[in-house]
Amino acid sequence: MEKELETIKETKEKWGKIIKLNVGGKYFATYITTLTSYPDSMLAAMFSGRHELIKDENGCVFIDRDGKTFEYILSFLREHENWEPPTDASLLRRVQNEFRYFQLPYPSKSNTTTSLGTFYIPNSPNIPYFGSPLGVSRNINSTASRKGRSRGLT
Repeated sequence: MEKELETIKETKEKWGKIIKLNVGGKYFATYITTLTSYPDSMLAAMFSGRHELIKDENGCVFIDRDGKTFEYILSFLREHENWEPPTDASLLRRVQNEFRYFQLPYPSKSNTTTSLGTFYIPNSPNIPYFGSPLGVSRNINSTASRKGRSRGLT
């Protein structure tokens, strides 16, 4: 019984522990349970206690990644099924790369509106969608053909 109480106490301490992060010069604060909510992710491994973490001069854990895209990673870890991907196509691709880097499952059935229109991102955490929305390359090809060029964007 005493061992169980100790485990409960340790868990409560861990659940309430706030982690301060410096990701590419951008600062974040979150609970350790948020960062470790996907047990098979790189973040869960980093904050499992098995690895030494590098801290900056302010005592924040330093992660050498893009802070802007990490905002979306952290938002996903907090929101789960209510998470909204970025609407900019270029930023979306960068965020998908970060999902792969951190070994997080990219949400299935995300309908994303970008500057190029709305398209479906397949449920494929290891092979994210990087192509153009259906029909965009066809429209670009037909426009290019009229101008004497035959290059497309697929």
